[in-house]
Amino acid sequence: MDAKIQRALEAEGLKVTDLTEEELRELREEIIAKENGQYILDGVLWWVSRRKRKEETLNFVREFEEKAND
Repeated sequence: MDAKIQRALEAEGLKVTDLTEEELRELREEIIAKENGQYILDGVLWWVSRRKRKEETLNFVREFEEKAND
């Protein structure tokens, strides 16, 4: 299972440290569901990627504002 999780994370450009324990549990459940023929729309990795992009954007804006105010 760890290898499957790692492959899924690499495909999204994420690391295991980007996920909370709950998100990691959900990812395991999604992998099992996919293996059983279910389809996942907007799975946990989509939400994690979205959150990471939002954090990166906010950090960029903060840095930009700090430089502009110096």
